[in-house]
Amino acid sequence: MLEKVLAQTEQGLTEIDDLLAEWGDRAWVNINKRMQPWLREAVARFSLDTSVQVEISGPRWGMTCNGIHFLDLVSYALGQEVMEAEVTKPLTWFPSNRQGYWESFGELGFRLSRGATVNMSSSQVDVPFQMRIMGDKKECEIDLWEAQVKCSDGSSSAFSAKGHTDIVMEFIREIWTTRTCSLPSVKEAVALHQKFIRPLVVSWGAYAGIEDESDLYAPVT
Repeated sequence: MLEKVLAQTEQGLTEIDDLLAEWGDRAWVNINKRMQPWLREAVARFSLDTSVQVEISGPRWGMTCNGIHFLDLVSYALGQEVMEAEVTKPLTWFPSNRQGYWESFGELGFRLSRGATVNMSSSQVDVPFQMRIMGDKKECEIDLWEAQVKCSDGSSSAFSAKGHTDIVMEFIREIWTTRTCSLPSVKEAVALHQKFIRPLVVSWGAYAGIEDESDLYAPVT
């Protein structure tokens, strides 16, 4: 079991993939938003729609650190692979709460394999932490702090979100009893990380004034 972020460079991700190749689907990465049933099912309601737009926004929510949890959730629940990623609003970098690492304000955009899009934004002002999903004929708004889902058809539900410890214990039991796990395998996670980390590496390189491409990395954890 590995923690995200797997590596701060694309080369580092490739090396991890090569090192763990012999483990196949018996090594996983703790990208765990997909293990919140209420959240996964809210997104999956749109899996058959031909046009899906997902927006995730909030104040200082650790987008460059935690965004990969939500990207995996949407990709998994919709059954669509992440194809492209870009910075859609310039990133403003600032020191993370974890010493030696950095976070950012700004926006990231992603395109998935059947046309769905994901836009993430982190704001310096106090705005709700929410996910908004827009499909062919319906729309849902999810309060990520309160675990509440409200949809355009008038339905509204509140849930009890699993804590981090509960999720960890759940996948430990799953591995122990079934020798499988619902988390993404290392190979799946490496492919996702490669898309997610690329625009961060470019943005940080420009911010930090790194000219040698071999020195480029993203200081996120």
